[in-house]
Amino acid sequence: EVLADHQNESRQGRLRERIAASGYSFFAASNIADDGGAWPVEASYLVVPVNEQQVAALGREFRQLAVVYGEAGSAPRLLWL
Repeated sequence: EVLADHQNESRQGRLRERIAASGYSFFAASNIADDGGAWPVEASYLVVPVNEQQVAALGREFRQLAVVYGEAGSAPRLLWL
């Protein structure tokens, strides 16, 4: 589901507040789909340290279809929720 810009910005703000309240370290990031530009660039966050269950729970809380998860020394993985 593609949201209007104002909806995306509102949800992004709530996500930022939720991550900050959790005590995790996080960094602003961008999700750039590998689809030739069909899907818009999306603001996101790199959150560390979290385990796979924590990042999946956060994704579900914010009604995401998928999240990217990775560990040091390994390639990141797309987790479909």
